[in-house]
Amino acid sequence: MEAATIYAPELVVRPFRIRDLGILAGFWERFVTDEGLSADADGWAEATAALYGSGTMVSFVAEVDGEVVGFVDGALCYEPAGAQTRLMGRHLWVQPAYRGAGVGSELVGAYVAHAVGLGVAQVTANGEHMAALLSKATRKDMDVTQTIWEGAL
Repeated sequence: MEAATIYAPELVVRPFRIRDLGILAGFWERFVTDEGLSADADGWAEATAALYGSGTMVSFVAEVDGEVVGFVDGALCYEPAGAQTRLMGRHLWVQPAYRGAGVGSELVGAYVAHAVGLGVAQVTANGEHMAALLSKATRKDMDVTQTIWEGAL
């Protein structure tokens, strides 16, 4: 008897690249529309490109078979001398077809590992779901807080 072939798509989490911006702007537009908010994808893309250009953006995308299916992003906030750097979460979004499959957890895991490598002591989450995933992924000595960051949209 021949063994059945099972196709298991490969999930890859990688750092954001500026060429991902158009895809992510489309995701963002769907997200805010689903939430009943007004969407300005061009404004969001402009703000995100500026953040990327400033060197303070921390962002990862998830791909399945080369297709971007989710992303997480945030901004490093350098505090006055002597204070610790914070990473303020902006967005966590996964395409509906991939939700519940661990994509968000993998994105947040990469995001937190990067923050740890930078010496970040506090991460904030924009929303309950992001806060829950961050709490699972962070070290015990890292402070996780939930906030609604108006600049996130």
